[in-house]
Amino acid sequence: MWVLNRRPTHLPPLPEIEMTTDAQPLRLPPFRTDKNRRPSHIRLREILAHPLVLLIVGAWLSGLLIPRLTQGWQDREKALEIRTQLVSAMSEDATHMMTSIQEVRRHPRTTIDRDAFSREFTQWSADSAVIGAKIQAYFPRTTLPADWGNLSGAIGEFYAIQMGQIDGARQSERRDHERKIARRLSAVLGPAAAAEWKKADPGRWWSIRDTILVARAELVRRVLANESVALR
Repeated sequence: MWVLNRRPTHLPPLPEIEMTTDAQPLRLPPFRTDKNRRPSHIRLREILAHPLVLLIVGAWLSGLLIPRLTQGWQDREKALEIRTQLVSAMSEDATHMMTSIQEVRRHPRTTIDRDAFSREFTQWSADSAVIGAKIQAYFPRTTLPADWGNLSGAIGEFYAIQMGQIDGARQSERRDHERKIARRLSAVLGPAAAAEWKKADPGRWWSIRDTILVARAELVRRVLANESVALR
């Protein structure tokens, strides 16, 4: 007699399968936190406080940064000294020559030492050339060397006008000198600088003088304002 709910003894046993149900949810590993982890700014401070890092930074400061800063200060002081010396020489020499021309004009021809006046102009020309060489050396990539050359040339033409008055030169020679002065001062101050000189000869002389002094003052201002001094 067979019993239906009885498994035959000749069959192999079934493998046991473990089932997960809602009563037994899947367990994930817990989230791990590192309690010893420090904020980044604290770690950075510890790195910077390391003796080796301090040694490297100190060597960099003493070997590179500080010498560069010191050199920069020295260069600025040297540039200021050069500009100050140049404008002092420019102002002194140009003013001295213009004053001499003015004084000669005030005296009668018979009381003027022509040779002394000529020697004074020769000395001024030499000093002007030295100043021009310095301007060329310290401001090579600017218009300052040409500007000083034009100003010096205008003073030279103005001297020639005064010498012509002493020697009795013709009016055509004076007008030629005036045209040359106008071209040179226009190169420094602009085309309209010398365009409105008075027609009367006495008034025009003073107008030319004043325009030359304005050009000198403008050139002094440009030298002081220009910071690109070639020190090396």
